[in-house]
Amino acid sequence: MASSLNNKIVSRGFGDTIAKMTKKTGIASAVKGISKAVGIEDCGCDGRQDKLNNPKLLVNKLFYKK
Repeated sequence: MASSLNNKIVSRGFGDTIAKMTKKTGIASAVKGISKAVGIEDCGCDGRQDKLNNPKLLVNKLFYKK
């Protein structure tokens, strides 16, 4: 596994930041495992991430300026 210092990925918005946090803490893999066990194909994480990356959201206007 490559060092996170060498491969720093810049977030496009709040959705990317939340996705990074859930991956680092293991929440993302737990949700995917539980969803699979319950029989749900898609937990909706990618769609939520895209919605939270919307540049029109105030949080993205304030903290994720391009």
